[in-house]
Amino acid sequence: SNKKRIIIATTGTFLEWTEFTYYDYIAGEIGRMFFGSLDKSLALVATFGIFAIGYLFRPIGAFFFGFIGDKYGRSLALRASIMLMGISSILIGCLPTYQSIGALAPILLLIFRSLQGFAVSGEFNGSAVYLIEHETNKPCLAGSWTGFAAALGMMVGSFLATIIYLPNMPSWSWRVPFLLGAVSCICAMYFRQSLSETPEYLQMRKYKITNPVYSLFKGYITELFKAAFLVAALGVFIYIMNLYYATHLSLNTSLSTIQTKIVVTFGQALVVLFMPLIALFADRTDEKKIMRLGLKGMFIAAPLAYLIPYSQSFTLILLCQFTYAICNALVGVPIFKILNDLFPVN
Repeated sequence: SNKKRIIIATTGTFLEWTEFTYYDYIAGEIGRMFFGSLDKSLALVATFGIFAIGYLFRPIGAFFFGFIGDKYGRSLALRASIMLMGISSILIGCLPTYQSIGALAPILLLIFRSLQGFAVSGEFNGSAVYLIEHETNKPCLAGSWTGFAAALGMMVGSFLATIIYLPNMPSWSWRVPFLLGAVSCICAMYFRQSLSETPEYLQMRKYKITNPVYSLFKGYITELFKAAFLVAALGVFIYIMNLYYATHLSLNTSLSTIQTKIVVTFGQALVVLFMPLIALFADRTDEKKIMRLGLKGMFIAAPLAYLIPYSQSFTLILLCQFTYAICNALVGVPIFKILNDLFPVN
């Protein structure tokens, strides 16, 4: 059924974004565990540096899983990406710290995070394509479930980070979400064995399938740059306004670590709320107008979020999350349909 398809297709996105962003929410803890020889500021820079390097592997993963999805099937790409994510999560969850194995600890952390970055891109893109090709009558709503799952994963990731910073939590508690996430990935991979191919892909497979990467660079360079710009705009906005935002609050306000995590969790909860609502509206109107409104709103939301913390008002900081969430949803809902329309099925 359509509901089961949505749940199975987006569960991986939810798990991967929980794991992938949880790392960023506990940046202070990661810096202390894996960069013990550096002072606090440099350890934080090194932690975010590994996060950035992991991000460099996402375009590589996107081309790899995109090729698999176009050449051998959407469902195969989804199963492969979540398997790799589960493996990398187990490895991070079991990784010894700097105190145990010295400089080898951050090196291994970098390798495993790069694997996560490689896997996430295949999951995020593949899930949206899979759902849109199954539900052509309501493409914005179909694609929005991937964004919804990612936002929900980020919310849960920040919630888990809040828990491990509670008083009297054991020093190893940061490992638990990685290990639980890995088990969940394995379960999701099992359920994905039953995923059917999309009607559009099955129709295309009747004809000879050429090299998708070659076809892309031969005839769709302009569309590729448009896609890259749109995704970059949304990605930069989300990562600064939510993932980095807890660090921004801790550096420039008197809020406790728990309070900063509450703020970003609240912000992602609003995104989760707004996404399906905007998706229902987007399929009845022009999705490009909705995206343009969201992109323009970013120019208001970003400086507002930067300046509000200096007021030292916890209430104003929470209210400011509404502008972030609305702009996130206005761009994040129609973007999958717009990207899908830029390129043919193959």
